[in-house]
Amino acid sequence: MTVLSGNAYWTHIVEPNNKGNFPSDKYEVIIGNLDAENIQKIKAMGMSKRIMNKDNEMGDYIKVKNKSQPKVIDKNKNPISPIPLIGNKSKVKVQVNTYQAGAAGTQ
Repeated sequence: MTVLSGNAYWTHIVEPNNKGNFPSDKYEVIIGNLDAENIQKIKAMGMSKRIMNKDNEMGDYIKVKNKSQPKVIDKNKNPISPIPLIGNKSKVKVQVNTYQAGAAGTQ
C-alpha cells in the first residue's frame, strides 16, 4: 500500500458516486495537485496511465475508487465518525492499493 498526498476534489466517501453524468456506484476521490514524489509513487505502482491533467486547478491528478466505504482518520490516526464531507482543495493523504481487474488485466 502507498500513501498519496495532494488536494481532494469531487469526494464521494459518505455515499458512493451514483448520480450525475458518470456514476460508478463506488466510493471515490480525486487526488489533485500531485507533486513529483507522488507521481513517482503512482508510476512505481504501475498506474502511470491513470495520471491525468486537464489544465485546470487540479493539476496532475488521479481518481481512486473502491466498492467499500473508506475509513477516515485524523492526523493522530484516530477514526473520525461519522465520516465528514470533504471539500474541494482540502489537503489529504490517501492510502491506496492496486489490484488486477477486468478481462484485459488492467489496474
